[in-house]
Amino acid sequence: FTKPVVPSEGKLQPGRPRLQLAIAMTIAARTPPPKVQKLMKSNMESPAMHENRDVNTERPLIVLFDPQYNPKWDCDPNNFDVDHFFKEASITDANAKVLRGRFDKFSTAGGDGAPFLTKEDFGRFNSHYKICAQEDEEHYFRVMDRSGVGQLSFQDFLIGCSAANPTTPHILNSYTGYMRARYLFDFYNASCSGTLDFEELARLLRDAKQHLQEPLDKQRSHILEVAQELGEVAVVTLRMSDDSGPLCEARVSQKWTGSAIRCQIAKQMEVPAEGMELYIGNQPFAPGAVLEDVIPVGVRVVDVSVAVANWEASPCVVEPNLSDSVLGLERLVHITFDNFYQALTSEQLRGTSRLFRFRKQILQLSEAQRSKSKTRKILTLGGA
Repeated sequence: FTKPVVPSEGKLQPGRPRLQLAIAMTIAARTPPPKVQKLMKSNMESPAMHENRDVNTERPLIVLFDPQYNPKWDCDPNNFDVDHFFKEASITDANAKVLRGRFDKFSTAGGDGAPFLTKEDFGRFNSHYKICAQEDEEHYFRVMDRSGVGQLSFQDFLIGCSAANPTTPHILNSYTGYMRARYLFDFYNASCSGTLDFEELARLLRDAKQHLQEPLDKQRSHILEVAQELGEVAVVTLRMSDDSGPLCEARVSQKWTGSAIRCQIAKQMEVPAEGMELYIGNQPFAPGAVLEDVIPVGVRVVDVSVAVANWEASPCVVEPNLSDSVLGLERLVHITFDNFYQALTSEQLRGTSRLFRFRKQILQLSEAQRSKSKTRKILTLGGA
């Protein structure tokens, strides 16, 4: 570790967090600070992710681990036993019936007779029941819409609400633990790239420790540490040009979407990202497309044509991100779900049991509603 070597474009070696740390710090500064030197000299075993933490300030996580029991499901209900998930989450037929009644009040009738919720329907549902913050509506809807068709069937809604239910246990390495981890990961992967970028990881970690009200410098240090431990890199250099000639170059992650790359270009050229049109070769680079899906495998430099940019609005100050102040490779990391889930089950990440939770119970009647329902039944029987 006295003279770490930066690898060529591609992923850092998996399972070598300290090497990743050394590489990142060598790029940022030739002489790593004492703390980093101490870490580099330590053994390769992963240390606790939270130094000097007070275990009494966080809800303890219950970890069930069996080497012979390692779930590999996807969130597709066809790939795992939904009944086991509902059983662990204590979701009964009575709970499903309550939710179905509430679902039907706001659903749209489908052409085949099967009702569904649109994004607007879900917004009206949330306005009535207030299960989440208004700014989170689109994220809850997106995560529950596993097929990506813009509609929630009742089955989609039931599974999603069960995962976000405040009383659903957060038992790791179990059906509920895996399902909640999958939904939680996708909730913060707002770019829909399939991996968490640095900004998405930062938002997740800040929310997980929000109750501790830690100072910003401690939060930033924690985010960088987790990025170094869990992150991988797949980097490429983009060379931007237009009809007038070369514009700029940018080093980006191959896991970034067209939207993220537009923001990076906008910062460097001081123009708005909105309305920017990019081409790679003769093909348009859509905002939702992931870069690695539209470039040849193994390339290190990619030519990008900026077909449309709002030069009249230049200079335009783009809102800064946390990663703008990061000099090392951490700003280009991506975290896969497998790495994220492994960190959860090994308790490297704490506080996630608070994330992806509705504000209130939606799968059962309140005491007042149960009393009203009971009274209605008595009156019905009396009238009969």
